[in-house]
Amino acid sequence: MEKPDIITAIIIDDDPFCSFQLQELIGIHARQIKVVAACDSAEEGLRNILELAPALVFLDVEMPGMNGFEMIRQLPVINFEIVFTTSYDHYAIKAIKINALDYLTKPVEADPLKEAVRRLTEKREQNASLPQQRNIISHFTAEKGKTDALLQNILPPGVADELKQTGGSEAKLYDNVTVLFTDFVNFTSIAEQLPPLELVKELHACFSAFDGIIERNGLEKIKTVGDAYLAVCGLPVPDEQHALKAAQAAMEIIEFMKMRGEDHKGFGIRVGVNSGAVVAGIVGVKKFAYDIWGDTVNIAARMEQHSEPGKINVSGATYQLLKDHFICDYRGEIPAKNKGMLSMYFLGKPANKS
Repeated sequence: MEKPDIITAIIIDDDPFCSFQLQELIGIHARQIKVVAACDSAEEGLRNILELAPALVFLDVEMPGMNGFEMIRQLPVINFEIVFTTSYDHYAIKAIKINALDYLTKPVEADPLKEAVRRLTEKREQNASLPQQRNIISHFTAEKGKTDALLQNILPPGVADELKQTGGSEAKLYDNVTVLFTDFVNFTSIAEQLPPLELVKELHACFSAFDGIIERNGLEKIKTVGDAYLAVCGLPVPDEQHALKAAQAAMEIIEFMKMRGEDHKGFGIRVGVNSGAVVAGIVGVKKFAYDIWGDTVNIAARMEQHSEPGKINVSGATYQLLKDHFICDYRGEIPAKNKGMLSMYFLGKPANKS
């Protein structure tokens, strides 16, 4: 088995604990990365970048004197990938605008680090084909009819139009959206009992039905990851009824799975919903992917993880938007990983209005 190419990296962070912790994680989870320097200031980082020419720089945003963004502006050419490390989500748009590979919330955890390394590896493998990809985009513009059908299927309409007109799409902050997460119960154990083709067929049937429910209720499908399904309402076009529409879609998904369970040996399902602000934009260079980031997404995932089979678990933020429209069962404050105590509610029947 061939060893992966070594990726040289520099860490620039004025906090020695964060720098050491990141080096420890890299040594355990990203051994193809070789840290050639750890710098405690932007000025030292600039010197080492020019001297060592790393392939990757882990760059702290907030440092005394010159911050991370100011340091980048000092470089005449950026011929390395940047992963920003920060304690604040609001830097995400700025990081994406300067084509950073990723940004990691401090203290850095193993899974986000591994995802950033995966993106880097994929990007390096695809660099040789970038000119061909640009030709493909130009060809899509010439073949307008086919392009419209393709892009409208994989990207939200407004984002697809922006991509066609400018060749790119800026990340945007959306203050008021509702995020919906679903996950199948005991998926791994059930999957082990089904032949692969039957498993894929069952997933396709469920996710195809979810697609129809999501579209019918005015939500935007973001992606599926394994047996998880992610959607959002309120972007790219703002919608004052984002929470109501997401709740309706969640209820229809639960009902579909109940009906399917009566006729098939189907999966159980948990649903989590949260409302708030997200950053949304296109990621990737070979296969365009529209994605969302931010604490609102993370809390929606926690809502799903703490839900129960056949139920919709909503956050306190979503409850405030739904309390006049649905009967909700308050579950109290429940500890959620990396989020502390969170108020949670099971979504019930629509409230009767006289």
